[in-house]
Amino acid sequence: ARLILQGAQHIAKERGGQMPRTAAELETLPGVGPYTAAAIASNACGQRVAVVDGNVVRVLSRMAALRAPGSEGAGEEGEEGEKESRGEEEVGGAESKGRLFHDLVAELRAEEVKASSRKPAPGAAAHARLLKDLAETLIDPNRPGDWNQAVMELGATVCLPNAQPLCGACPLAPNCLALALERQGRGARTTDFPAPAVKKARREVAVAAAVVRWRPLPSCAKGGAAQPLAQLLVAQRPADGLLGGLWEFPLVELWEESVKEGDQNVGDDGNVPDGAFLARKPGFKFSSRQNEDGNEASAVKRPKTEAGGRAKDMSSVMLAYLQELAPTAFGAVQPSELRALGEIVHIFSHIRMTLHVFTVDIKTAELPEVAPFSDRAPLSKWVPEKTFEPQQYSSSVRKVHALFDKDGQKSKQSIARFFSRS
Repeated sequence: ARLILQGAQHIAKERGGQMPRTAAELETLPGVGPYTAAAIASNACGQRVAVVDGNVVRVLSRMAALRAPGSEGAGEEGEEGEKESRGEEEVGGAESKGRLFHDLVAELRAEEVKASSRKPAPGAAAHARLLKDLAETLIDPNRPGDWNQAVMELGATVCLPNAQPLCGACPLAPNCLALALERQGRGARTTDFPAPAVKKARREVAVAAAVVRWRPLPSCAKGGAAQPLAQLLVAQRPADGLLGGLWEFPLVELWEESVKEGDQNVGDDGNVPDGAFLARKPGFKFSSRQNEDGNEASAVKRPKTEAGGRAKDMSSVMLAYLQELAPTAFGAVQPSELRALGEIVHIFSHIRMTLHVFTVDIKTAELPEVAPFSDRAPLSKWVPEKTFEPQQYSSSVRKVHALFDKDGQKSKQSIARFFSRS
């Protein structure tokens, strides 16, 4: 929603309210990449530009029997490789009407052979560019939007991934080189194309999160006025990085990857060695330095005065951060007052995050002020608990709030049972 608003503002202010009509112009809008730009330009503006998503990559890779450059079996050398690169008579027996397609495929396969021999191999990005060239050549100039949608639909419903593709129902089967290789027993299967992407291992990250609730003392209601509403404290993440600009419950990253309890704390120089306990707010950047063995280690720069500690001191680390957000509210609070609610595991595409969730109630006559935005404290604010809408926040925040809400329900039930026995 934020990017849609920014895009609309850009069109209104920078382009006089005129919507871009080419893919290149559309890519200048905030949040619009090649895929979105091509989809809009071809469907709304009739521009001959191909949309290349995972489905299109799969269809064209199998049509041309192209693996990603550098993958196993890509661009075999020798006589067999030359035959596959030529692609027509020996593989597939293409009819004359398919000559243009197969001539182009031969050029692309020859390019893939060259690319796969380079060190380092170009990988998926270069493979995508080859397929983009193929798609741009094949696209129907009169109906580019329909062509793009048809190929994407074919990949989603017929040319299936990680399963037996429905080749018998595919209108492109007569000209599919991957299928021809499989039927001729050439040591390849249709599902070998494209080569599967190598998945990066997820990083293990542990964080502490706190649901802070302010409750007014009875003296807050003056002159018969209504009692002020309870408030929850939220903080805004940095604009760049993971979940940039979103609001969340106060959160501190504790450690990452190979951390073990008992590792070294923050040193006198303010650096945290690789694998050591981290106590840092979201947005702090890792710097690079060397270990004693000369190998580079990830480290994060922290001022000497900021909190360090080990895993058992999570509440102390969390409290130190809360004192930066709202000094007047947490000046007299002790770490033991932060009550642990439990752990939550949240999976991002490249991160496995374990959230250690705490809660604490602050009771004062007046709503405590939050610290102004600075390099030590992000933008933060109080929001009424009664009107807090979890659906307006990220899924990780919703999980934390659900744990907090469940704890509140248990407390109410315990109180009800106590009075029922009295």
